Amino acid sequence: MALKHSGPDGNAQWLDFTEPVEVMSTRRHDEVIPALHRIEHAVQKGLYAAGFVTYEAAPAFDPALRTKEPGPLPLLWFGLYEKFHDLGPTLRGLPESSVPQHWQADTSKDEYDKAIARIKELIAAGETYQVNYSLRLRSNFRDDAWALFRQLYAAQDVPFAAFIDTGAHAICSASPELFFELDGEQITCRPMKGTAPRGLAWDDDEKRANALQQCEKNRAENIMIVDMMRNDLGRIARAGSVTVPRIFEIERYRTLFQMTSTVSALSDASVTDIFRALFP
Repeated sequence: MALKHSGPDGNAQWLDFTEPVEVMSTRRHDEVIPALHRIEHAVQKGLYAAGFVTYEAAPAFDPALRTKEPGPLPLLWFGLYEKFHDLGPTLRGLPESSVPQHWQADTSKDEYDKAIARIKELIAAGETYQVNYSLRLRSNFRDDAWALFRQLYAAQDVPFAAFIDTGAHAICSASPELFFELDGEQITCRPMKGTAPRGLAWDDDEKRANALQQCEKNRAENIMIVDMMRNDLGRIARAGSVTVPRIFEIERYRTLFQMTSTVSALSDASVTDIFRALFP
């Protein structure tokens, strides 16, 4: 397992976790929160925990949240480790090979068009104000998952990347977005809303970045997610500690710009309670 981590100085390091002393895993919603409590207790005893919680685990934190039926992937999977290896700021040998990828959407064009039309109807009727519509891409993958991850990361250097191999499944995650970070009593969230492609020359690049930052639509969506995070953090935060120290910042990646805002708070809540307040 390899995770990208930003240290106290802000510089990114790759951490490698191997040989877990114990693995916590469940496919049952009623076991998710007890498992998180056990993981927290193990970390308090000096172990390191690395793993994942899937979106389908949402009903474990709030029964009102509905998801699709969970697939073969566990709702929660964490390894507990006595130590980790510091791989340094880069993954050596990137990229080593090109992995062929032949992806096929599981949604037809007709199904997609009907779904978008229905979403527009619901927005017009006032039933919802935003829907994050997504679809799944599938491929018959026979190659090395670690090589695929290195290829993904080489194409888009992002601050929050992870390769997790559980033995039964491999997760290649290349995310630019911070869900939450807990440092002592300080909780920091940095949601993203607003995307634009990079320019082909410096002038064009700057114009696109400025246009994104000033775009009324993207600002409105960004403010919406900021208000949601302020509300969620307020459930566990110390009274009066929820702040928005930075707003409408433009982050530059190799192929695109992302607009982010930073929301922070002070809290003595457990990690399990933070998940309950913020997830998903």
